[in-house]
Amino acid sequence: MQYAYEKLMRDNDLTFSELPNDAKTVIRTLLKSVKATELTEQRGHSVKQETLDQIKVLDKTAVSEIVDYLEEKEEQGSNGNKETKEVDIETAYGDSIEAELKALSSSGNSEFTGEEVRSMAPKSYKEIHKTYEADGINGIKAGKYLLKETGPGTEIFKF
Repeated sequence: MQYAYEKLMRDNDLTFSELPNDAKTVIRTLLKSVKATELTEQRGHSVKQETLDQIKVLDKTAVSEIVDYLEEKEEQGSNGNKETKEVDIETAYGDSIEAELKALSSSGNSEFTGEEVRSMAPKSYKEIHKTYEADGINGIKAGKYLLKETGPGTEIFKF
């Protein structure tokens, strides 16, 4: 299986050794979890959904750490091809928002308070509040997922 962090690294010609320690730690933890699931399956046991969810969260966290690294690298001017990197960062960030919205929609609820969105989908919440209007209906769309307020300024969001 291909993980989003691997695609991001490949698209940006990054090697593991050049990543910051936080990103390396998350990736090592992800790889250990993947190895453990493979061993569990080889022994004929099923892998708990909680473990699979943990791997998804670790992948999202790795992407976030790598995006932070790329943005920092870009700000320092060490990137000669700034325009291409911006597009890659936007794509990865958009993919991580779409993954958050997918997880929210799969949670079994169709309505969420602002606090629930903030805790369960922090990047999505951040994007909603970048352009938040108290007298407007606010929301976010990523891929096939649309999460929007039920009414102006309610902070109750629904798919």
